[in-house]
Amino acid sequence: MKNLKSVLFVSIFMAAAILTVSASELKGNEIVTLGSLDTLSGTLTEDAGEWYLQTGDSLYALHLGNHDYLDSLDLNLKERESATVFGFVYEQDIAPVTLTSGEITYCFRSEDGRPLWAGRGRSNGCDECEECEDESSHGNNSNPHKRVF
Repeated sequence: MKNLKSVLFVSIFMAAAILTVSASELKGNEIVTLGSLDTLSGTLTEDAGEWYLQTGDSLYALHLGNHDYLDSLDLNLKERESATVFGFVYEQDIAPVTLTSGEITYCFRSEDGRPLWAGRGRSNGCDECEECEDESSHGNNSNPHKRVF
């Protein structure tokens, strides 16, 4: 009986631990699976190298992708700058398809959720995100996933 109580206690403890894992620990592909496409606008904030979108009373964690891909974008986000994010939203997390801030739109995923740093999406004529469908729209920019207006 004592072993049964111990097993039950451990099981309940483990279940509670799993349920209390915060959404910010989700990976982008999990947010794509659980979330739905939406567009949110707000203000960018940064904390310890992680970016967030503040919309009114809500703060969303932005899951932008792997560091190599972000370096290739020459990501130049500015804290307290207005931004519009189109992407997969699940609770307080966003896996962006695009993020527009100032005169720049960055592309991160296709609309079916595939990351642009994976496979064919990283090539110069990716046509994976709506912003990249027309290569001529990139102007003089050599990076098709960073569109300057």
